[in-house]
Amino acid sequence: MILHDKEIVLEKLAHLPKSRYNKFQWWRSHGLIQELHPYRPLIDRINNGDFDSSPYFWMAQLALHDMQEKMDAEKSIEKKRDIQSLHMEKYRRLQIDFQKDEADRLAELKKAFCMSFRISKETLEKIMEDFVGSLQDLHYILEQQKQTLCQN
Repeated sequence: MILHDKEIVLEKLAHLPKSRYNKFQWWRSHGLIQELHPYRPLIDRINNGDFDSSPYFWMAQLALHDMQEKMDAEKSIEKKRDIQSLHMEKYRRLQIDFQKDEADRLAELKKAFCMSFRISKETLEKIMEDFVGSLQDLHYILEQQKQTLCQN
């Protein structure tokens, strides 16, 4: 289940603010970045990280690392079971948050590209299927295509 070393996980979470305890979202250890307003230019939103992969994945990995460390330090089987139960519930909730957040980010990304370049969702999805590169690269390519079409 642990996919990455703790150093990598902490590096991925380093730019996020630590969260204070919230009894309604106790499983979250970090806050999210401040996203830019939807009316801001698309390239600014891409550079800000509004469409990057959801940080809930990295929080879930951190929960597994914390569980492993606490279980290694504990001698009692009963306490190990309690630690495992708590951290696996935290992991499960973070995975649910991750799946929902990823779907929302992808939908918002598609909407933003379609509005910025005035293309249909189907056209965008067709371009994205074969595309290899970053979002900045995709933005640049679509910008070039838009300028070419306007000149003709």
